[in-house]
Amino acid sequence: PVIQNTTVNTLKDYNNTIDSNVFYKLKQLINGIQNQNLVSINNYTLYEDDKYISGVTIEGWKIHFSFDYTIEKQIEKMSIILKNKSKVGKIIDYIDLRFGDKVYYK
Repeated sequence: PVIQNTTVNTLKDYNNTIDSNVFYKLKQLINGIQNQNLVSINNYTLYEDDKYISGVTIEGWKIHFSFDYTIEKQIEKMSIILKNKSKVGKIIDYIDLRFGDKVYYK
Protein backbone atom coordinates (compact mmCIF):
# COMPACT_ATOMS: atom_id res chain seq x y z
CA PRO A 1 0.00 0.00 0.00
CA VAL A 2 0.96 3.65 -0.44
CA ILE A 3 2.02 5.50 2.73
CA GLN A 4 1.79 9.30 2.73
CA ASN A 5 3.68 11.21 5.41
CA THR A 6 1.97 14.54 6.25
CA THR A 7 4.52 15.40 8.94
CA VAL A 8 7.10 16.54 6.36
CA ASN A 9 7.26 20.34 6.59
CA THR A 10 10.05 21.40 4.24
CA LEU A 11 11.68 20.14 1.10
CA LYS A 12 14.82 19.10 2.99
CA ASP A 13 12.66 16.84 5.22
CA TYR A 14 11.96 14.64 2.20
CA ASN A 15 15.55 13.42 2.41
CA ASN A 16 15.06 12.10 5.94
CA THR A 17 14.25 8.46 6.44
CA ILE A 18 11.36 7.23 8.50
CA ASP A 19 12.09 6.53 12.17
CA SER A 20 12.90 2.83 12.70
CA ASN A 21 10.35 2.51 15.53
CA VAL A 22 7.60 3.99 13.32
CA PHE A 23 8.67 1.73 10.45
CA TYR A 24 8.45 -1.33 12.72
CA LYS A 25 4.94 -0.32 13.88
CA LEU A 26 3.86 0.32 10.28
CA LYS A 27 5.08 -3.12 9.29
CA GLN A 28 3.26 -4.63 12.27
CA LEU A 29 0.06 -2.81 11.34
CA ILE A 30 0.12 -3.73 7.66
CA ASN A 31 0.94 -7.39 8.36
CA GLY A 32 -1.63 -7.62 11.14
CA ILE A 33 -4.42 -6.24 8.97
CA GLN A 34 -3.48 -8.54 6.09
CA ASN A 35 -3.43 -11.56 8.44
CA GLN A 36 -6.94 -10.77 9.71
CA ASN A 37 -8.24 -10.84 6.13
CA LEU A 38 -11.30 -8.77 7.11
CA VAL A 39 -10.48 -5.51 5.33
CA SER A 40 -8.19 -4.31 2.55
CA ILE A 41 -6.43 -0.95 2.91
CA ASN A 42 -5.66 1.04 -0.25
CA ASN A 43 -3.41 3.63 1.37
CA TYR A 44 -2.19 5.00 4.68
CA THR A 45 -1.46 8.53 5.88
CA LEU A 46 0.88 9.37 8.79
CA TYR A 47 -0.14 12.36 10.95
CA GLU A 48 1.06 14.49 13.88
CA ASP A 49 4.75 13.68 14.07
CA ASP A 50 4.09 9.98 13.55
CA LYS A 51 1.61 9.76 16.44
CA TYR A 52 -1.20 8.19 14.43
CA ILE A 53 -1.97 6.72 11.06
CA SER A 54 -5.18 6.46 9.05
CA GLY A 55 -5.96 3.94 6.37
CA VAL A 56 -8.53 4.18 3.61
CA THR A 57 -10.19 0.89 2.71
CA ILE A 58 -11.14 -0.38 -0.72
CA GLU A 59 -14.76 0.47 0.20
CA GLY A 60 -13.70 4.07 0.91
CA TRP A 61 -14.12 4.27 4.69
CA LYS A 62 -11.32 5.18 7.10
CA ILE A 63 -9.70 3.46 10.02
CA HIS A 64 -7.51 5.37 12.51
CA PHE A 65 -4.72 3.80 14.59
CA SER A 66 -2.48 5.29 17.28
CA PHE A 67 1.20 4.49 17.76
CA ASP A 68 0.77 5.29 21.48
CA TYR A 69 -1.02 1.94 22.03
CA THR A 70 -0.15 -1.59 20.99
CA ILE A 71 -0.91 -2.36 17.38
CA GLU A 72 -2.03 -5.91 18.22
CA LYS A 73 -4.77 -4.72 20.58
CA GLN A 74 -6.02 -2.13 18.09
CA ILE A 75 -6.21 -4.76 15.35
CA GLU A 76 -8.04 -7.07 17.74
CA LYS A 77 -10.62 -4.34 18.47
CA MET A 78 -10.96 -3.59 14.76
CA SER A 79 -11.59 -7.29 14.12
CA ILE A 80 -14.37 -7.41 16.71
CA ILE A 81 -16.14 -4.48 15.05
CA LEU A 82 -15.74 -5.95 11.56
CA LYS A 83 -16.86 -9.45 12.60
CA ASN A 84 -19.99 -7.91 14.13
CA LYS A 85 -20.63 -5.67 11.14
CA SER A 86 -24.22 -6.87 10.86
CA LYS A 87 -24.90 -5.55 14.38
CA VAL A 88 -23.24 -2.16 13.87
CA GLY A 89 -24.56 -1.62 10.38
CA LYS A 90 -23.25 -2.76 7.05
CA ILE A 91 -22.06 0.71 6.05
CA ILE A 92 -19.14 2.08 8.05
CA ASP A 93 -17.79 5.63 7.68
CA TYR A 94 -14.84 5.12 10.03
CA ILE A 95 -13.43 3.14 12.94
CA ASP A 96 -11.28 5.17 15.35
CA LEU A 97 -8.94 3.15 17.58
CA ARG A 98 -6.73 6.04 18.78
CA PHE A 99 -8.14 6.34 22.31
CA GLY A 100 -6.92 3.33 24.27
CA ASP A 101 -9.77 1.15 25.47
CA LYS A 102 -12.41 3.24 23.70
CA VAL A 103 -13.40 2.52 20.10
CA TYR A 104 -15.47 4.92 18.05
CA TYR A 105 -17.22 4.00 14.83
CA LYS A 106 -19.85 5.44 12.58
